[in-house]
Amino acid sequence: MSPQERLDAIFQAAGNTGQFIIQPSATETAAQKIRNIFDVLIEDYEITLSNRIGTSTLVNDYSNVSG
Repeated sequence: MSPQERLDAIFQAAGNTGQFIIQPSATETAAQKIRNIFDVLIEDYEITLSNRIGTSTLVNDYSNVSG
């Protein structure tokens, strides 16, 4: 599958119809647009992950172990 076909499959699996297309513009390549989208998504993911790790009993139990 091409990258475009993989994106379309993910987009459609989420219940959407059509295609998810990232096209270059006069000021930005498609790769730059993808990077910008990734940066926005990863920021929220990192916050969620940090919150989950911070509340994990496994992490908290391990941090209480004296060495």
